[in-house]
Amino acid sequence: MNCELNRTGLQIPRAVLAGLGLADIALEAHMNRHVLLLMPENMTAAELIDVLEGIQNAVDLLMSCLISACRHSCGGDCPETAEGEYDFSQVSEELYDLLMDNGCCPAALAYHLGKEDIIYGR
Repeated sequence: MNCELNRTGLQIPRAVLAGLGLADIALEAHMNRHVLLLMPENMTAAELIDVLEGIQNAVDLLMSCLISACRHSCGGDCPETAEGEYDFSQVSEELYDLLMDNGCCPAALAYHLGKEDIIYGR
């Protein structure tokens, strides 16, 4: 998507919005530090389901990247898996449990959190 962030804000070309079915409708934005979600202010049940499926696809992709980066390299018998050894304060309990249930190694997760290396993208 060819968007431009400048002093006046984020500019998205009309053709891009039209291609997404978002031209000439009111949009609302939901943001946190690393993501911006634009969606229509008003949606039908079918449109809301489509949005939820798109968000779920994005979540699945991001989780897959994180789990792949933090996969048990020791076959799950890592001697460094004592959970109290690492600071996971930036990871919610729910997300932490989900990661561990899907084969994430606490030592590998702690390593990537501490190193701040890139594990998603090019």
